[in-house]
Amino acid sequence: MDFDFDFEDAKPWLIGIGAILLVVGVVFGMTYINVNSAIAKCETAHYAKPEFGLSVGSCPADEDYASDSVALVVGNTANSPVPTLTEEADKYLRNSLAKTEGDLSLNIYSATPSGERIKLSDLKVKKSGNVGSFIKNSTKTLDAVNSAIKKPAAEKGADYFNNIVAAGRAVTTSPSSKKPLVLVIGSGLSDTQPLNFANGDLLHADPAEVLDTLKKSGTVAASELEGVKIVWSGLGVATAPQQPLDATEKRNLRNIYAQIFRYMGADFVTDDTVVASDSIKTDKPVTPVEVNGIAGGVMVYKLGENSIGFKPGTATIQDEATANASLDGVVASYQKCRGAKLTIEGYTARPSGVADATDSLSKNRAEAVKKLLVARGVSADAVVAEGRGSSDFEGRVSETDAEGKWNSEKAQANRVVIVTLDSGGACRG
Repeated sequence: MDFDFDFEDAKPWLIGIGAILLVVGVVFGMTYINVNSAIAKCETAHYAKPEFGLSVGSCPADEDYASDSVALVVGNTANSPVPTLTEEADKYLRNSLAKTEGDLSLNIYSATPSGERIKLSDLKVKKSGNVGSFIKNSTKTLDAVNSAIKKPAAEKGADYFNNIVAAGRAVTTSPSSKKPLVLVIGSGLSDTQPLNFANGDLLHADPAEVLDTLKKSGTVAASELEGVKIVWSGLGVATAPQQPLDATEKRNLRNIYAQIFRYMGADFVTDDTVVASDSIKTDKPVTPVEVNGIAGGVMVYKLGENSIGFKPGTATIQDEATANASLDGVVASYQKCRGAKLTIEGYTARPSGVADATDSLSKNRAEAVKKLLVARGVSADAVVAEGRGSSDFEGRVSETDAEGKWNSEKAQANRVVIVTLDSGGACRG
């Protein structure tokens, strides 16, 4: 049978079919690009990878970092850096919000003797139809948490142990709680019983003996915090007038808390991200803890913009009184050890997201700090000032937000001056 095909008659149909296929191809291509872009945004913001589909409206929680019941204990007290959500803490809270669709049970405790509660008016994450808005709304919620925890405590003194225990009980109150989580941000240097590090030599005690004492007094009970995960950021990191702990003291402090909370059944881990070094501005004192001082050999002081602030783009110190106050610990340590050598390193942020040629500015800032120290009796020959520009240092944080954009507030944490004092081990106590 002959088949008579008339191209001219079929031409309109063929054009129509071609147009339809073109539109389908364009739509499919755009969908593919948009979905892959959404998936990449979720992974960049530390969520789990979404499944590929026709659309991605939100980011799924990474179950390793997600909980439906979270408590936060913050050291917003004197002698402590300004509490800031570290990248690790941000990851836990962000994924917990995603897991609960914004309906997260979050209790925030100030590490004070009375356990002052920090309240937030709203933790809900506004619903949205696309990943970009979902991430932006989640970030807005976490910004509210960050803002709330920076407010100075309303009373003097510090108490981490009792507040962490209270927080652990709070997150396990509900039988439906899954993976109860306590995030802690602070130094851990309490001046309140039962762990009063300012009284006696508790900081240098045998962790096993400390635990045994608490067990005998009935202060701790085995498995009391069973199933609770405790993630601690900034443990052992303190600010003036508290003299910094040396490496051995930090390790012992961590071991003391680790032994106690693991005995109580908790999964205890530390986030060793260095917390921004600006001090809480408060008139509510915390008793400083006696440390080895120079006996440890080398001491490192990180001074941020709120301690030694410079006028933008210059090496001119904005407030010399504040700057000098932040150097009290350095001067006191030097007076114990006149033969010590000091190295001052200046660091800058990375406005463009890459290492810039800022060596000259950072060197001049280091020289400005050296000038303050020399004026207070430190030998000029004992001090070397160096400019490191925007190069890496231990504790440098990412300066981009969850959407990959440069963030001036995050960059502030990288504008630091680091003073290292090397005693050579021959100092008076």
